[in-house]
Amino acid sequence: LANGSDGALPHGAHPETAELYSAQKFGCVQLAEPREFVMLDGSAINDDYCDCLDGSDEPGTSACSGGKFYCLNKGGAGGASLPS
Repeated sequence: LANGSDGALPHGAHPETAELYSAQKFGCVQLAEPREFVMLDGSAINDDYCDCLDGSDEPGTSACSGGKFYCLNKGGAGGASLPS
């Protein structure tokens, strides 16, 4: 899985969504019509192209409008989800 094949979360993904990024395939409702559930190859994660309606395939890019980027804030008080 792109940016997550080593067991690490993809860049920008919230830790609570770790189970979404643990397989070689990634499932979501596609952005394009008809809006249906699709299985994407792991290389679709953070490839700077918005495939999923909810933007979950692009946690570390600004490819999807309304996307969220999770910042761990190492050394600070907790993390935060920021608009991407």
